[in-house]
Amino acid sequence: MIATEIRKNARKALKGKWNKGAIIAFIVILISVVVNLTAWKLQDNVILVNIISALFVLIGVPLSIGVTYAFLELKRKKDAKIFDFVKLTFKHFGKSWLVSWMIIIKMILPIICIAVAIILYVTLMFTSNEISFGFMLLGVAVFMAAIVYAVIIGLLYVLAYYVAYDHPEMGVKQVVNESARLMSGHRGDYFVLILSFLGWAILSVLTVGVGFVWLAPYMQTANVCFYEEVIKLDKEKEKQ
Repeated sequence: MIATEIRKNARKALKGKWNKGAIIAFIVILISVVVNLTAWKLQDNVILVNIISALFVLIGVPLSIGVTYAFLELKRKKDAKIFDFVKLTFKHFGKSWLVSWMIIIKMILPIICIAVAIILYVTLMFTSNEISFGFMLLGVAVFMAAIVYAVIIGLLYVLAYYVAYDHPEMGVKQVVNESARLMSGHRGDYFVLILSFLGWAILSVLTVGVGFVWLAPYMQTANVCFYEEVIKLDKEKEKQ
């Protein structure tokens, strides 16, 4: 699976739909900016800030998945609407959280490894003797190893939400396990795909974030194309 082909398919799928994708991305970015600015303006009111933050977290996961589904429908459906992501957010609200929690449970070991590495590093950092420097380097090495381990495991579940969309009859555990099955042998392909957007991400930062309005639809659609390519390869494998 070649990243350039996936990106080419994504650009082809977005032909005539770039404006819709950019508007969706702009609205979502605007929502995030407004929430953060509101929290900053109200920073003296700790209780209100905490309430706003909690509500944003509560809606944030389903919203991000609603946006993911909106781009999936934008690719597949000619009549996809700009504000479909709002409908999709609330339609899949409960299952979005259930799938997310199942992924967290599956990731509990990598999460523990990262937490232990951070605790180890912080503890050693405040040790004043000369021997501690070597242990600090060890702490950094353990932390980096824990991050790599978390990424390797986490890549197994990147297709979980797409599977949930296409298979509403599946339970949450089935959805997550199916994602792991599909991603077996394709984690490297997905990692390379994400890395291939690094240059575009840097350009987006240099444009003070404006470029993300166009990069987000590109990456979201590329993810959909990747998912559909994996499904295609899986079906071909079953026929053999």
